[in-house]
Amino acid sequence: MPDELGDAERLIGRIELRRRRYEPAREHLLRALERHAKANNARGCAIDRAALIDLGITTEDGSALREHTGELEKLLCGLQHSSIIESLNYRMYRGLSWLRLHDTRVEDPRPYLEHAYREVLRKAFPLDPERRHQFLFEVMDNRGIVELATREGLEAPEY
Repeated sequence: MPDELGDAERLIGRIELRRRRYEPAREHLLRALERHAKANNARGCAIDRAALIDLGITTEDGSALREHTGELEKLLCGLQHSSIIESLNYRMYRGLSWLRLHDTRVEDPRPYLEHAYREVLRKAFPLDPERRHQFLFEVMDNRGIVELATREGLEAPEY
């Protein structure tokens, strides 16, 4: 039950974020994180941290971004084969890029984008052309990854 309640809290937090109600969003996302941590749900915690990174970028909260990128980085080690690894790496890239842009000494965010891009293309490769296009350009995170990778001049791996 804690996982389901954590998932519900995250959903409400993401809705509040889209509504630009940042304090309620933070409260719900932190409750989601607390519930998922209590249930030892690393995947749930990682998704919560990713949402908190989105919130930190939106509210320009550098200390929250430092905290959540640091904690998400620790969680990523155990989630390398997760079905959502590209989205988590995308959030790491965005959070670290924001911190770097604002004069914070952080690691190079580019490897996170490279990993996300490789994963998205690996998943897209076996799809027929129409579905591949939908997957790459109609799924918001995937589209963001492809656009950033293009802007950064990343080369597409061969599959």
